[in-house]
Amino acid sequence: MGRTTRGGRANWLFLLGLLPMALVVLTACDELQGYIPPPQQPPPPPPTATPLPPPPVVVPPPQPPVVVQPPVVVQPPPPPVADQPPIQPPEAGPVWVDSVSFDPNQVALQAIGGRWFLATPDVTLLGFEGDEAGARQALNVLRFYRMNQQCSIGRPTPLLQYYLVNGQPPMGPMPGESALPLDPARLDVAQVDNRWMLVQGNVWVLDFGPAEMEARAALAVIRNSGFTHICFVGQPQPRMVYFRAGGAGALLPFVQARLVADPPCYSGPLPATIGFRGWITAAQPCDVQYAFVRSDGGVGPARMLRFQQAGVAEVATELPVAQECTGWLALRILAPVVTQSEQAFFEVRPPARPLVQASVIAQPPVYIGRLPALVRFFGRIAVGQPCDVQYAFVRSTGAMGPVQTLRFVQRGVQHVTDDWALHHDYVGWAAIRILSPVDFTSEVAPFEVRSGGHRRIQVSLAADPALYGGPLPAPIDFRGMIAASHPCEVQYLFVRSDGTFSPVQRLRFDRPGAREVSTRWLVSREGPGWMTLRVVAPAPVESEQAAFEVRPAAQPHVRATLSAFPEAHPGPLPATVRFRGTIWAGQPCDVSYVFLRSDGQTSPVQTLRFPQRGARQVEDSWTLHREYVGWAAIRILAPVRTDSPQAAFAVKPQGPPPLAIEATLQAVPPFYKGPIPGVIAFRGAIRATQPCDVRYVFAYSDGTQSAPRVLRFSRPGEQQVEETRQFLVDIRGWAMLRVLAPIAVASPQAPFEANVKHEMKVNAHLKVEPPKYRGLAPAKLRFLGTLHANQACDVRYAFVYSDGTQSPPRIARFAKEGNQDVEDARQFTASGRGWAMLRVLAPVAAESDRADYEVGIVELPALEVRAELKANPSKYKGDPPAVIRLKGTLRVNQACELRYTFERSDGQRVLPRVLRFDKAGSEDVEHDLRIATEGAGWARLKVLAPVAVESDRADFQVEFPKPKEKEKPKEKDKVKVSVSLEADPPKYQGPGPADVQFKGTIRVDQPCVVQYAFVRSDGGQTPPRMLRFDEAGEKAVELPLRFTQDARGWVQLRVLAPEREESKRADYAVDIQVPDKPKEKEKPKDQEPPKAKDEPEPEAVNVQATLTAEPAKYAGKLPVTLKLKGNIRVSGPCRLTYVFVQSDGTVSKEYSLRFNKADDKDVSDNWKLDQEMAGWAMIRILEPVKAESNRASFEVKRAGK
Repeated sequence: MGRTTRGGRANWLFLLGLLPMALVVLTACDELQGYIPPPQQPPPPPPTATPLPPPPVVVPPPQPPVVVQPPVVVQPPPPPVADQPPIQPPEAGPVWVDSVSFDPNQVALQAIGGRWFLATPDVTLLGFEGDEAGARQALNVLRFYRMNQQCSIGRPTPLLQYYLVNGQPPMGPMPGESALPLDPARLDVAQVDNRWMLVQGNVWVLDFGPAEMEARAALAVIRNSGFTHICFVGQPQPRMVYFRAGGAGALLPFVQARLVADPPCYSGPLPATIGFRGWITAAQPCDVQYAFVRSDGGVGPARMLRFQQAGVAEVATELPVAQECTGWLALRILAPVVTQSEQAFFEVRPPARPLVQASVIAQPPVYIGRLPALVRFFGRIAVGQPCDVQYAFVRSTGAMGPVQTLRFVQRGVQHVTDDWALHHDYVGWAAIRILSPVDFTSEVAPFEVRSGGHRRIQVSLAADPALYGGPLPAPIDFRGMIAASHPCEVQYLFVRSDGTFSPVQRLRFDRPGAREVSTRWLVSREGPGWMTLRVVAPAPVESEQAAFEVRPAAQPHVRATLSAFPEAHPGPLPATVRFRGTIWAGQPCDVSYVFLRSDGQTSPVQTLRFPQRGARQVEDSWTLHREYVGWAAIRILAPVRTDSPQAAFAVKPQGPPPLAIEATLQAVPPFYKGPIPGVIAFRGAIRATQPCDVRYVFAYSDGTQSAPRVLRFSRPGEQQVEETRQFLVDIRGWAMLRVLAPIAVASPQAPFEANVKHEMKVNAHLKVEPPKYRGLAPAKLRFLGTLHANQACDVRYAFVYSDGTQSPPRIARFAKEGNQDVEDARQFTASGRGWAMLRVLAPVAAESDRADYEVGIVELPALEVRAELKANPSKYKGDPPAVIRLKGTLRVNQACELRYTFERSDGQRVLPRVLRFDKAGSEDVEHDLRIATEGAGWARLKVLAPVAVESDRADFQVEFPKPKEKEKPKEKDKVKVSVSLEADPPKYQGPGPADVQFKGTIRVDQPCVVQYAFVRSDGGQTPPRMLRFDEAGEKAVELPLRFTQDARGWVQLRVLAPEREESKRADYAVDIQVPDKPKEKEKPKDQEPPKAKDEPEPEAVNVQATLTAEPAKYAGKLPVTLKLKGNIRVSGPCRLTYVFVQSDGTVSKEYSLRFNKADDKDVSDNWKLDQEMAGWAMIRILEPVKAESNRASFEVKRAGK
């Protein structure tokens, strides 16, 4: 497939095929033997837009040819040759046609990173990957025809590119050129397999995929431009395609292939068979030799097809699979030219549930024209086995369409559609969400809607207030903005939710800019409503709905009055004006209020309590040191918001003349025309007739104003003030200098206008780190990009990859001109090559250069483990107990972690241990056996994971010395053992944790060594212990247990040797009492805030935990304290409960942590170990989700072992 460096996907399939016709089906099931790809191998990336020629193939002896008879073709009547009208684009919107001019004398060949380009100092025209010969041939074509104009159809990705010479078609032929004649009378647009093709009779010329508009625009270009030939550079895949007029050139044998998998995804019982259907097209009579190529490098036997005339033949094959896998098959043409179809990928998944896949595209992806715009989404849902699929369309606005169901009686594909009508400019997306039998969302289908191209009308509208709670009728003000990109007269009206329309009004724009509009609606009923601003001319545009809600008038009813005493003060300064007011409440309530003043000051908030309806008196005073005319008022803040009438007053002292203040303002410059941003300075002057402090602001026509400022006059005079504003869009308005105190004065309005001219430019750069990876899977690659914008804007971008996938669209916000770094990361589990590209979607279309990468995964050999074990001594003679030391060796051929144990002939269990290897090698392991009885035995070193391995048995013999004759007990005198056990306390009731001691006694009638253990009712058992008696007597033993929750059970003391004996069961009962929490006072139902219907459910919290043990390996005196240090990380606020778990089944008490946000916290615990052991510990999360940390391995040995 050819592709230009400007990001165009030309889709040069050049598939030559028949339309309705009889196909010759060749079943080649015997060509491919049983194929079982490695299950861990993911599908390789699909071919890049410009595939390299396939490697040379050693062709086996061909099979007897299959003759393709001339098909019976039902041709539609050809269109008339005369009066061929130009084909216009469809009503759904215009097709982007870009034109770039260049000087053919400045076109040069450039090599960058092993890739070849044709470029001028200003623009890159074509890219040829590693095909230097094709690049040089394309340069010769440009210079021979003197081409100086490159045209592209479609945005943001060009689907077709052609070249002109001063606006005219190139005239040929060029010596050595390969060309295919075009007959405009036979050219047409047809839909084949849900793809739009440009066909010439029974030959497929160009493939435009789902883009119908671009296909019809290409047909119009060919007919109206006078092109008679289509030519291509490069074989087997064209690197450059161009059109020309003139005589015929050399005709190259033209053969192409196409292959699809049926089904591409299989989920069902194994073994299974994947079917493949292929088509081979030839533009002239010839013999075609072909073979099927597998993803594992295998090539099937060569086959022969004979074409007696131009046509298409269908071929087929089957691929048996015996396990879950992924792979691909391709159809390779061996003669008369060497080419290959696109890879037909397939995937075999487990049959646990039906496999469902979904995809969707938007048509058109970019719409520019009249509003409303209709964007249609074409979806595809495929399943691997019979099932019912529930789905719904979701949109970028958060809306979700109705849930629909598709029934699949067998594996296959069904198509779905959805429409979205938009009444304003919008950039968004839609996707298909599968709800059942699995839950996932397809890749989004992005689109963009623009009204009228470069001549656009934009509108907006807002309601004030959006929420009203007062007496009816409710006055709702609507303020809107109409922006025009060109001089025109705009006709508009307001549309209300009650179905009423306002009269049509007119607004004239002498130049591009924005104007304000407003209206008021007196709503006489409670409830929600909305209003929109609709432009009817010169183009229909409608704003978003300005929604509002009218609620019942707040109760209770509260009103206030206020009077000033005196209203006029003619006496000396300072003057004190007293204000007396009355606040009346219609029912018992608390009233919060403040005093307002004309200088903008506000008194502290005060509260009055009304135990019943009535009136209360309030007072305030204001001392003034200068002449002043103003007012005061009472503002009720709660339970309702209302103001009393203003109490006006005047202070006019006798003596000096009254204070006078004047203000003037002008905009510099009053009319700005230049690059963005537009800067206008507002310069004013304030004059005062006597000393005072002047408080002022700058007010603007858009309703905004600056923060209040103070200007101090120590004597009568004039002072200058100034404020500067920046404008990013065209605007016309006014500014005013407003004095707030000591008297209210405003300057005349200073009109201004800003006409900002700029051209948006966005550049993108991308690199990959590392560009070449060789090592173990998975390979982690980072794609580091940089975006540059020449002005403030929101840049919408995505990362595009050579396998056809792309990241979800993202937005980078630029407050000013500059650069921003962006990043994406991917993991690879298989070797391969590819590229990534940073694509800018809006506000302009741009792409970075391709960032190539190469991944080489190193596969490790199979793990081999060997185990050896010896007993030392193999024969023991001495006093009991006998200590047999087991010495073993473990050998591995690579780094790994082994879990092993020692197996004993007496059946006693040895706790599993963990041994970590950082590289290939061997490690020694030991274990001591304490034996109290004579006889033969054996032990074995056993590896449990990751592979199961056992050593040979290590045999040993134990023999104790016989007692002297005089001390030899009689035959009838055997060792008598008795045991007893009791729990202290047997019943516990109180706060946790509870500690219970189990105290036992062992009695013997002669010297011996006793082996014993404690057995629990839950099936647990302590490791065997030894107790030596030098003479007859008794000894005490003890077992402490700690409980953190209610428990009932028993513990038994069991003697294992020299005679088996058991105590009575010591029962226990634990009742942990939790202190009662004070009950929260229930809120009245009428005070509980109502839950919104669309209130989102709390998001699921992700919990991760890690743990380490210190020391991991210990050899020294016992007991030893093992320190466990962990970390718990959560993705959101939650209350978390966890415990520490040991490999022998021991569980710590429960701990709790509270997180108020996404965070991580350290945790720890200490364990006291008094015997040798090897095991692990981990953190187990109980709430809010079930999770576990890694296992922290440890090993404890006594000193000297």
